[in-house]
Amino acid sequence: WPIDTTVEQSENRELEPLSELEPGVQATIVRLAEHDGDLLHWFYDRGLTPGTSVVLRAAEPAAGQFRVAIDGSEQAIGERAAAGLFVKRVGV
Repeated sequence: WPIDTTVEQSENRELEPLSELEPGVQATIVRLAEHDGDLLHWFYDRGLTPGTSVVLRAAEPAAGQFRVAIDGSEQAIGERAAAGLFVKRVGV
């Protein structure tokens, strides 16, 4: 479909990778890294899709680990995955 680049660029200014959030921050997934097909499948298999609300529970960047809460359950994700989830903070 045609994408309005002005709208997309405006939206991009509000987005940040999940890996840059502080623990306790709630956000909504808006965009997924599209350059890696295997990672895209992994996101969808785990329910990490656009529109999903997540809370970053813990960040351990030195170990490349992050824990997120989705729909009341927690799951661990690696740094590569966290960097590929572009989110918008809730309440900002």
